[in-house]
Amino acid sequence: MGPFGHVGAAVEGNPVANGNTVTRDIYVVDDAAGSGTGVTLYVYTKTDEVASTGDMVSVNLAQSVALPLQGGSNTKTYMAGDNGLLYVGNNQTNGYVQIDESNLINGLGGGFSPPEGDSSITTDKYGYVTVTSYNNNTYSSGFYSLDPTGHLAEDGGGSDFMLDTTNGISTGNGNFISYPTETNPATRMKKRLGKTALSDTLAASNVATPIDYGFFTTYNFLYSYTAMEWVTCGYFQDGSDGCYGAGRLEPFGHIGAAIEGNEVANGNTVTRNIYVVGDAEGSGSGVTLYVYTKKDTFTLDEDKVTMNLTGTLTLPLIGGSHTQTFMASGNGFLYIGTNQGASAIQVRESNLAYASIAGSSTSGDVSSITTNAYGYVTITSTESNGSNNFDVYGPTGFRITNDDGSDFMLGASNGISTSDGNLMSAATKPNLAKRMKTRFDNATPLGVARH
Repeated sequence: MGPFGHVGAAVEGNPVANGNTVTRDIYVVDDAAGSGTGVTLYVYTKTDEVASTGDMVSVNLAQSVALPLQGGSNTKTYMAGDNGLLYVGNNQTNGYVQIDESNLINGLGGGFSPPEGDSSITTDKYGYVTVTSYNNNTYSSGFYSLDPTGHLAEDGGGSDFMLDTTNGISTGNGNFISYPTETNPATRMKKRLGKTALSDTLAASNVATPIDYGFFTTYNFLYSYTAMEWVTCGYFQDGSDGCYGAGRLEPFGHIGAAIEGNEVANGNTVTRNIYVVGDAEGSGSGVTLYVYTKKDTFTLDEDKVTMNLTGTLTLPLIGGSHTQTFMASGNGFLYIGTNQGASAIQVRESNLAYASIAGSSTSGDVSSITTNAYGYVTITSTESNGSNNFDVYGPTGFRITNDDGSDFMLGASNGISTSDGNLMSAATKPNLAKRMKTRFDNATPLGVARH
């Protein structure tokens, strides 16, 4: 794919199967297009023709569209996918672009006064999206939360974001702002949400949706990443709406990463785990996984929300100041690593059994952990001389291949951003022909979480 002026962000579309053929779109944002300050979205169509003897793969440029954003040097670009819509923004533009994936029709939305550039775009499992903005001069921030139909659900001051169930967020990239003072979530409990098309969707009796589909949770860091605030809002089928629960997770030495677990429904109750990694615990260099269980109990017009600490796990990783922590989830396993060591940790979500994986005596420190929609996970490491290597783990938790290179994976929700500095750009062209001859590892119990 390419050439590009500078790849700023990328995300993968959902697959469409037709017999033995699967197609999906790959969306790539060039944030130094044209004369160097333009922003262009390129859409590539990837086709897999799967047979018993192999997979014939093709990737072709299908279309492109210029976006009403300002790019150029020092641009940080963010992208997320949401139920047939893409959201793209950057730190140079006051507002975000919403794009219909089916026809690439797009428009600029949002924007605060005084102007604020985007600092993150995040989404949850159900397709809600939060666009967060920040002004470096006034130190003010604001957010927009949009529902799966693309309509505004809530906006306000604050640096709120959302958690997904696949690729976790990392505070080490500097995109997630930590409020220095206490916020007042009680004011949001009295707030009505925007009347959107989602309200009509939920009211339709013939639409089968999860019991909590109309609800979303945003999070906000406080006190130099030593606390994390949460607020749950949503829509009921009878047309009522609002924010119904709020709280704070604390204290931490420093929050390094967070991710949301999959929901489990039982009658009118939905539970899910929230996983938070503290990377400055104990004496200041310890790494601990904290497990919180969030429970939503629904009545006709009320959501009673609780969030309680239900587990902790000290991880054999190195943390401390200047640590970047990475986390992803793949089919019941968590993968956690930091840039202070070569090994990552695989944690089985069901019982917190764990194992050290990926690293070796010749590996560099972990520089990214990414996953795709099927639960495959890639752990990428970078050495001090700039060389890279990667390990790929399958949905069953076994390593299936490893090689030299700075490979990563794309998911279908939260896109990757190159501005984080975690995804390396190779200085030389890799030898892809060599990998065409590579056989995958046997599915033996190599590194599957066991402690």
